[in-house]
Amino acid sequence: MPRKIVGTLFDGPWDQVALRLFDRTPATICHASGAILFASKAFRRIAGREDVIGLDYAALAPASCPPPFFEEVRAAIADAGTWEGEIEMQAPGGSLHWLDTAISDLPGRPGLYLVVHVDMTAARRLRDSEDFHHNIGRISPDGFFVNDGEKTISVNAAGVRMLRGQGPEDIIGLTPAQIFRADCLPAVESQIERQMREPGLLTPMIEATMIAVDGGEVPVEVRAISYPLDGRLVTFAACRDLTAYKESERRLRDELAWRTRAEDELREKTAVLEAAFESSIDGIIMTDLEGGRLLSNRRLAEILRMPPELVADPSQQLPYLASLTANPQALLDHVYWLYDHPDLTSREEIELNDGTILDRVSTPVRDAAGRNYGRVWMFRDITEGRRAQDRISHLARFDSLTGLANRYNLQEHMERLLHRPDGGFALLSMDLDGFKHINDTKGHSVGDALLRRVADRLRAACDRPGMFIARPGGDEFICLVPGADAADALALAQSLVRTLAEPYQLDANRWFMSGASIGVVIAPEHGSSVEELLSRADIALYSAKGAGKGIACLFEHEMESRVQAHVDLEADLRAAMDGDEGLFVFYQPIVDAASEQVTAREALVRWHHGTRGWVSPAEFVPVAEASGLIDRLGAFVLDRACRDAVQWADQARVAVNVSAVQLGKGLLAPAIRTALAASGLAPNRLEIEVTETALLGEEGAVIHDLREARDIGARVVLDDFGTGYSSLSHLRIFPFDKIKIDGSFVRDAVKRPDCAAVVRAVADLGRRLGVTTVAEGVETPAQLECIRAVGCTEIQGYVYARPAPTAGDAARVAALNDEPVPMPEPSR
Repeated sequence: MPRKIVGTLFDGPWDQVALRLFDRTPATICHASGAILFASKAFRRIAGREDVIGLDYAALAPASCPPPFFEEVRAAIADAGTWEGEIEMQAPGGSLHWLDTAISDLPGRPGLYLVVHVDMTAARRLRDSEDFHHNIGRISPDGFFVNDGEKTISVNAAGVRMLRGQGPEDIIGLTPAQIFRADCLPAVESQIERQMREPGLLTPMIEATMIAVDGGEVPVEVRAISYPLDGRLVTFAACRDLTAYKESERRLRDELAWRTRAEDELREKTAVLEAAFESSIDGIIMTDLEGGRLLSNRRLAEILRMPPELVADPSQQLPYLASLTANPQALLDHVYWLYDHPDLTSREEIELNDGTILDRVSTPVRDAAGRNYGRVWMFRDITEGRRAQDRISHLARFDSLTGLANRYNLQEHMERLLHRPDGGFALLSMDLDGFKHINDTKGHSVGDALLRRVADRLRAACDRPGMFIARPGGDEFICLVPGADAADALALAQSLVRTLAEPYQLDANRWFMSGASIGVVIAPEHGSSVEELLSRADIALYSAKGAGKGIACLFEHEMESRVQAHVDLEADLRAAMDGDEGLFVFYQPIVDAASEQVTAREALVRWHHGTRGWVSPAEFVPVAEASGLIDRLGAFVLDRACRDAVQWADQARVAVNVSAVQLGKGLLAPAIRTALAASGLAPNRLEIEVTETALLGEEGAVIHDLREARDIGARVVLDDFGTGYSSLSHLRIFPFDKIKIDGSFVRDAVKRPDCAAVVRAVADLGRRLGVTTVAEGVETPAQLECIRAVGCTEIQGYVYARPAPTAGDAARVAALNDEPVPMPEPSR
């Protein structure tokens, strides 16, 4: 039975009363080692955490209760019956509490201590605050600024007014470099550093200039002192505004100096004029009305590289200048003519025999009354400026990397050819094959070196009179051949294909292979304008690349029709996405090889065109990638797949393909989060499939996107494994959850031992890496038996099921196919 309180009317359980009293007092019961066995609510509140049971005092108050602490406590209790003192305890958030503490034996429980605290934090901070205000009183009644060693943490109203701020928020957070002018900053920072080393030292006043919020300058006197505040050392600075004092000082100086000011101004103006005359970038001669030399500056002698004897003989300076030109007498005649017309101003350019170009200006000199009393000649060396203009003009018309004509120059040249009576010419548009791979994998310096070598080969090969070579940009080159017909142009194009396909040695140890595809148009047969010819050359080039690269194609109008069909397909796809019509997501199951249970379903986009019927993904997905629609299409499939998967009773995962074009832009993770949030699908039921080709471009950005998807909780799958470049390196740079073996190996595994060996090797690699392996494209029982034999984890293919719409879309799809509604497949 609980004990009763004797001697009162109260007869409630004593244990409950004691606990409730303890909850209002910061108290604990701890083991003699310092481990806490009981803690009151008040103590847990001060500690800032609920999980104090089992912790040592050394963990909560490391500065005050190191491991030997409770040995001292035991000694004190044995001697005096209790230990009393102050403990400094730090909460997880960093706040400090100072606790007046008493520790004694717990009655009836040997080895246990009763610890009672009194929170003295408020009193301690009040004492610190009093010290803080005491120090403010020691400094100055002016602007107060408190710095924590890096930035301002407090300012008074006078300081705000001094720096013309609207409130303290305009000042707090500013560093000394933002408050003081740069030339004053070393002295100010030196004071702060000294204060942090010697707290309490009242440093001598210094003068400095502060920068106000509006950008104006404020002269001040500064005195500082440092002092601990809230456990850290801060510097208090008092700043006295000296603006009025400085203004009074300036006025006094002005009043004392105004009898001598005119003389000083005259001397100053004279000195300025002399300095300007001698330091001018122009060579200057001043003469009287008859041409007699009054004075000249040193710059004239420098520009003309004048012999020393002529510097002292002004009468020979203009004749000497004339002698440096191709026609000295013409220059002298012009000089004499100007002296016969004293009111005229003349300007011209003079080219010296050594190539120096001078800008020459001659103008009358008049006094304050307007009387003409001579002439001044100014000569400026504009040689470098003219050369810079020539370089700029060249850069505006020529490619800086290869030296070939640029796009602007090309279009200008084509316009001239088209306006000639014999304006027929051939245009060969060349694009390098494999250049992007070299540039991305070997670096831009190697890519630039390759472009320069290609330009050199084109110069050597296109050496007929009148040929014109240009590099409009990137790895595109164009050659114009005046007077060439289709046969000549194709012959030259095929020769260039062979020339550009030869290996390139870009340094002593490395050779590179590239090549070119060429589109050919003939003017004016294929177009009468620059835009039309360039557009049709691009169409021919596109056809050459589509036909296998490394070939030349002459433009045909049917090519334009195919391009138009591509454009029309893009417009129809955009309309289908805008109207959410005709787009479906089909699903093909992925089956566990051992249990034949469905583990996942791959989401596959399908499009039914209003007039063309079902359009193959192999046709419209590249259109979406090329036109920028792939992000919208990918988001549509991702959203639909997540919404459908939530409804699957077997809780299978859903696999969604992500195009290489979607990766590396930072858009994948937001799209995944949006789809998961909208559908409620668990992240671990989503698989993101990427092909090896996605890892060939901006690899770092792509890997970042995949890591973000993994961090969300989705699984990442490497699709079509074995068909890309450097497959094993891709397994090294990212830990994929699943590897899907390309169907080309699976289909041939039954008949070709080499294909079966590849599948077996990948399956074994997956087992060693702990990665699931999926065999794609399994269509026959024989293939299924073979795949099971080599040890693949999962199987996907027609042998189990073809891609099919959801039950909700089945009726619409059947109506589009004009077929009866198919029965849903039984779940495996």
